[in-house]
Amino acid sequence: MEETYTTSTELAGFERLALFLLLGLFLTCLFCAAAGVSAASVRMFSSYARLTIDVFLTGLFLGLVRLTLTREMRDTVYIVSDDRLTKRSPFRIVSVAYGQIAEFRYVQVPLLLRYGIIRYPGGRLIISLRARNCYGLICALREKIARTGGAVFQENNIAAFKAAARSNESANERLARLMPYGVGITLLLGVADPVIALFLWGLPFFPSFAWSVFSQFLFIAGIAVAETILASVSRRTAAAGPRPAGEADIYLMAGIVAFVLYLSCGILLKAIVPH
Repeated sequence: MEETYTTSTELAGFERLALFLLLGLFLTCLFCAAAGVSAASVRMFSSYARLTIDVFLTGLFLGLVRLTLTREMRDTVYIVSDDRLTKRSPFRIVSVAYGQIAEFRYVQVPLLLRYGIIRYPGGRLIISLRARNCYGLICALREKIARTGGAVFQENNIAAFKAAARSNESANERLARLMPYGVGITLLLGVADPVIALFLWGLPFFPSFAWSVFSQFLFIAGIAVAETILASVSRRTAAAGPRPAGEADIYLMAGIVAFVLYLSCGILLKAIVPH
């Protein structure tokens, strides 16, 4: 009996965070350019207008790259049959019998890459965490490979792969639920920060722009820290299920810390910058 595992085309967690950041930077640059027009400053307008265009073109380029990758991911499928594993992608089909597999292990490069790798004579096959029900795919492969007795794998390494699959799935679900709120907060920061700094505090353009950009990074950092803590908790409690308890509390604590830093830096900026 064959089991088919497709690849998810939804935005991953880091892609959603990058989207928040690009949107915030675009709005901040656009507002500062408009403020330059209001202040009749040609130099300020031209500087921030160029930044606005640069951010827009960067977002457009990344969007086109993501669209290309989406088409490839949509057509990437893992097929687990009784005697072999097949990975079918738009440009390549790899099929390897379980008896030929020499190694099955989980590879993690901190903050950069996480994937599974299957080595066989003459090549290798990558198992992406983007596979739908990746946890089920790992379990099915581990069972069928172990049955042949030829492949080398470590149980604690495969257990870490399973925990990473569950943690990744939970993180993507959380960030998908957070998406509308994240966009709203990004819009608010992108407009409110320059308004406060320029018109209420009377700060110069660049400090106002820098504070607004800093607030965007601080927002992203707060989410990233919360997700890092939740991923750590999820790995320690993998047997309890994909969703660790207290995730709302962790997000709340990270949000409070980020908000306190945001206010503190704003007050410090107002105190030390002449205006």
